[in-house]
Amino acid sequence: MSPTLTKDTADGLNAGSATVARKQRNNRMDAIKGGAILLVILGLAIQSHLTGFDDNLLFRIIYSFHMSLFMILSGWFAMPEKYWKLKAAAVRLVLPVFSWYLILYVVEGQYKTMPFVELVRRWVVSPDVGLWFLWVLFLCHVWLVLARQLEVRIGVSAYLVGVVVLCAIPFSSFGLTLAKYYFPFFALGYLTARYWKDIARYSHVAFAVSILVFPLAFHFWHRTSAGLLPLQIILAGHPVDAANPLRLAARLVCAVSGSVMFAYLLAILAALRPVGALLAWLGVQTLEIYVIHQPLIHYAIGQGGIAVVTSMIATTAASLGAIWVLRKSEWASLLLFGRIPRGWGRRAPQQSPDSAVAPMSQTE
Repeated sequence: MSPTLTKDTADGLNAGSATVARKQRNNRMDAIKGGAILLVILGLAIQSHLTGFDDNLLFRIIYSFHMSLFMILSGWFAMPEKYWKLKAAAVRLVLPVFSWYLILYVVEGQYKTMPFVELVRRWVVSPDVGLWFLWVLFLCHVWLVLARQLEVRIGVSAYLVGVVVLCAIPFSSFGLTLAKYYFPFFALGYLTARYWKDIARYSHVAFAVSILVFPLAFHFWHRTSAGLLPLQIILAGHPVDAANPLRLAARLVCAVSGSVMFAYLLAILAALRPVGALLAWLGVQTLEIYVIHQPLIHYAIGQGGIAVVTSMIATTAASLGAIWVLRKSEWASLLLFGRIPRGWGRRAPQQSPDSAVAPMSQTE
């Protein structure tokens, strides 16, 4: 029998009962998140310890879909039904961004050469530094809330309208450029979770299709876009360079098909103990691992592939150790991880939406 992804909380989500859904953690989805954060660490380790990493096959495969996968997973766990949950998401996602941004500004000695005003200006122009993923994820939450308001009037097509309107906004500051690219994946994850009961039976078909289309699209994918030469075609009697549309199409197809393949395989591993339990445990801590792992990735033993492996192991272990220590302080847990301490506020959950998963800076 072909393995089919199942969702323990599908009934709750389809009924619109986010409260019930969150009370029952889905170990299979947590395991997929755990595998995804390991992909992030591995990709960054390759980037940090191998020369010519952009042409490394494993690096290219990871980077062709891993950020989009995290956005899909984040959308899966998104719960924008009530406004206060958006406020909780701001604490969970935005507070750590600015906390770490200021900490690194001091610890790395940037204040000696860069005025604080310049630091703020750079972030406004392009927050594509440090923890950009969390900021963009928050923007996706905000836009999802707006799309849900529109859905009351026009139905599920509101999410497509939301994508079109967002892309049409003539601004690129404050991370809007990244939000324009990643919101469709976020919305895809949200809608997939919402209608999973109806589409789960087709998961093995999606996996088979992804296996076929991913290699074809991957041939045209390159992180720096240098892997695709100009492609001249004649359109209405005029020569047109089709490379850019082809490159974008390849990027989108790689992102979706790669995410489907990886999630499907991780769902199978999730059923195997103790591997599944370990991945699920990591999956619960993806946000914390994400915000801590980047400064640790440069420590390794050996060179080349040995350095990549030791860096990945050391970074994962050190991140988990640091998380364990920092969580002992409610203030550190709040400021650095966005975890609202128990008893702080009646309406806010102990942990805001489990949508913040992990991941990279633009250079990752």
